[in-house]
Amino acid sequence: MKKPEEMPVNAALQVYVAVDSVEEILKKAEAAGARVIVPKKEVAGVGYFSVFQDPDGIVLGIFEAGTKTSQPDEDESGTIPENP
Repeated sequence: MKKPEEMPVNAALQVYVAVDSVEEILKKAEAAGARVIVPKKEVAGVGYFSVFQDPDGIVLGIFEAGTKTSQPDEDESGTIPENP
């Protein structure tokens, strides 16, 4: 994944915290003065993530687990293709 231009140069290790709602945490973080670096994005079949920087410069990732229980590589009918 290419680093967004807004990402601080010194970001070498990204820590993610599990949350119940990425949207709710981003609202609270922005209200407290945080800057969103990576807006909420979907990780297909897994959940959602976002990255923000707090007013002190600390960069934090947040992750919301999805509710989908199927495999991310299944076809549109919900069937997982058999290996040839």
